[in-house]
Amino acid sequence: MDKKRDMDTGAAKAPTGGLLRNFKWLFVFSVTANVLLLVMPIHMIAIYDRVLVSGSRETLLYITLIALAALALLGITEAVRLMIAQRMSAHYVTQTAGRLFSGLIHAHQVPAELGGKSQLMRDFYALRTFLSGRAMINLFDLPFTPIFLSLLFVLHVQLGFITLVGILMLAGLAFANRRLSLESSENATRQNSDAVAFSQAIINRSEDIRAMGLLPTFLQRWGGKMDGALTQADKSAQVQAFFYGMTRAIRQSLQIILMAWGAYLVLGGDLSGGVIFASSLISSRAFVPVEQVIGSWDRITHANTAFRNLEAFMNGIPEQRRAVIPKLTVGDMAVEDLSYDVDTGARTQAVLHNISFSLKAGHVLAIIGPTGAGKSTLAKLLAGALKPSDGSVRLDDFELSLWPEDRKGESIGYVPQDSHLFPGTIAENISRYEAYPDEERIIAAARKADIHSHIAKMPEAYATLVNMDNREMSGGQQQQLALARAFYAQPRVMILDEPNAHLDQRAEDSLLRSLSLARDEGISSIVVSQRRSILKVADYVLTMNDGRMVSFKENRGQWRARHSDDRPEEGRETAPRPGDAKPEVTVTSLNAAKPRQMGAVRVEGSP
Repeated sequence: MDKKRDMDTGAAKAPTGGLLRNFKWLFVFSVTANVLLLVMPIHMIAIYDRVLVSGSRETLLYITLIALAALALLGITEAVRLMIAQRMSAHYVTQTAGRLFSGLIHAHQVPAELGGKSQLMRDFYALRTFLSGRAMINLFDLPFTPIFLSLLFVLHVQLGFITLVGILMLAGLAFANRRLSLESSENATRQNSDAVAFSQAIINRSEDIRAMGLLPTFLQRWGGKMDGALTQADKSAQVQAFFYGMTRAIRQSLQIILMAWGAYLVLGGDLSGGVIFASSLISSRAFVPVEQVIGSWDRITHANTAFRNLEAFMNGIPEQRRAVIPKLTVGDMAVEDLSYDVDTGARTQAVLHNISFSLKAGHVLAIIGPTGAGKSTLAKLLAGALKPSDGSVRLDDFELSLWPEDRKGESIGYVPQDSHLFPGTIAENISRYEAYPDEERIIAAARKADIHSHIAKMPEAYATLVNMDNREMSGGQQQQLALARAFYAQPRVMILDEPNAHLDQRAEDSLLRSLSLARDEGISSIVVSQRRSILKVADYVLTMNDGRMVSFKENRGQWRARHSDDRPEEGRETAPRPGDAKPEVTVTSLNAAKPRQMGAVRVEGSP
């Protein structure tokens, strides 16, 4: 249970503590592995300097058996190192994933230098892969290069000096490679990420692109982005290929030079024959870690950058303690001086200005106004999807930001303007991915949203798989599923942003009945809508324009008249339609300034 809570709430414990413990054991087994690597040169020296001199077959047998046993232990040690690296990666994921995921969900913006939310997730996956890979283990072999170098100095100073010069040359090539390829490599990564994100966005809207004939235009735009990424990648690859070839050539040349110089020393009587081959093997162990690190330098630098970006982001996530919230939610909402600003880079744009109102439980509030008035932004702020720049949103007298995620999800049912389905079954979408969903509540929620009959007719009914790019369901049906998801939680406050935008008359009537029933059950409903039919069930009407609240009035009848979607704006009259068989009732004035007076209504075609 505690482990699950850590994953859910973001793991208050720092992940670096677990990494350090794994680093310790990885270092211990790396010491063992590198010591066991000396078996081969020691075995070779013993054969040349002892067995061949003494002619003892027993000595040959015993030292060979000991060497084979040591190599078997080496194999076990290498396997353990890989398992430790894998567990280190898993530990980092379990200690970091919850906090990172929660931070990305709650963050409205990610600093540009960190690359955005998608880039942070890519950094997370890249770092996880690096921690469990060979490139990470190679870093633990690198500190043993000086030890092998010291052994060569013990065997002979000249051999040690040749190896030292070779290592310095390899390090110099690696440094030059890094300096000369860094800019183009980073540009290639950034432009490739931009091209991938652009292509994904385009593919997700493939139907619109086909309908509008925009494929050639977008293909050219995407091709330009890919061309830039490929150009930068080619520059980086040319530099890296050159230095990789140089490194390989110098590496093999050094081995030949060491063998030749060792033979020269043997001819002079300064070394024994066995030391020639032993020094070659030891120098190889000194060179290999350096060569491996050079070969995986891009992965190392990428992992380092990813780690720094992730740490910078997560260190900026404020710690939020679980507040003491009443066990039962009443559903009273209060908004005080609510404002919301958007930082566009060059300037700050005010979207909402000083919105204030209160709504008691068991009432329906309709939010109306022209396009761009800020209605959807207000709905997001009321649901907690956005964080206000100033002011507060309170639910049962508590700041909405203080409500724990699980309690807020149970208390507020939110249907956004663009209703998307999450990957999974229809039942999972409606039940909000509960581990043990209530099937009766799922069906009841679907009935409230008037989508049950359609689901029942599908081949797999509630087990039908859907995703965010679902093509088997219309926009209206997806909106009804989002409504069912909101109803399932049995919330005390419903916040619906254009819930009837894609609904036909039958489904809209069902929605209005559901809102009326919810009101009878003491549930508050806040509905943003351009279709004035919603006013038939509204107790209060909030009118917005240009991010400001124009009025907040009680609906005592002036909006209760019959409305339809093709009616004109308030205060306008229309000429009678030719050919109309029956007179039609049209609202021509709402008297919003005087809520106690009825609106003016006249019948077209009558005197």
